[in-house]
Amino acid sequence: MSQAQAKAQAIHDKLLKGEECPEEAKTLLSQVKKVPDALVQASLGNRPSGIKACPSTLRVLLESQGDPNGQDPMTKSPIIHSACWHGSVDVVRILLDSRADMEAKEDRMKTPPLNTALAAGNAAVCLELLNRNADVLWKHQDGATALHVATAWIASSHNAQLRLPPVGEEPRAVILMMLHNGVDPTQTEGMSRSSTRGTGMTPLEAFRRDIAMSPWRTDEKIGPKFDKTAHQVHTLLEQGERAVKRKHDGNTAFKKKV
Repeated sequence: MSQAQAKAQAIHDKLLKGEECPEEAKTLLSQVKKVPDALVQASLGNRPSGIKACPSTLRVLLESQGDPNGQDPMTKSPIIHSACWHGSVDVVRILLDSRADMEAKEDRMKTPPLNTALAAGNAAVCLELLNRNADVLWKHQDGATALHVATAWIASSHNAQLRLPPVGEEPRAVILMMLHNGVDPTQTEGMSRSSTRGTGMTPLEAFRRDIAMSPWRTDEKIGPKFDKTAHQVHTLLEQGERAVKRKHDGNTAFKKKV
């Protein structure tokens, strides 16, 4: 192993522990021609393992021609998806500022980074993407919209243990921004007949179905405040659905007159 390879390995090991090492990275990058993709990946953190992201080191790597659109070797998806799931808003912002593709599709489900952030309950990242006008009009193959994914984060018990909890004002802010950016609250999902989750529900209907059994209601830390969060989200979904239906009815009436 060369001296440069040994340094790269030492930096990689530090990053995998959540330890920032921007100066060591600068020294290494003065000795190599190409930024190792593994270092960029390791800078993103690992939420389930409690490993913090290393934004300072990531910035050094990307400023030295590191690839913001590299591939996660495990998932085969663009690394921005890894950042949206595992990382902080800081590393996502750095990737985006370095021209990472904000709409790069995940390998398996062909959904954008916003879907990954919503599925992770990573509200701060969701808001960063939405503030940059991330597309909200995509759908899953089963017809579920971005808004269905958002309400599932807040209300559904399915895989809830894998997500960050919906706390404070962030859930309301995410839903409000999605509605502001044009997501259609009247779209229904097209679940298969064999699904236990039902079929043809709007986000509001799915939210009403799931909220009573949401694990967050009995969570020791956020349970006491969760009902307020749920009420805020329910109100937004009702208002959004009502506004779109009124617009549709108005357009229909106008066409009949014409």
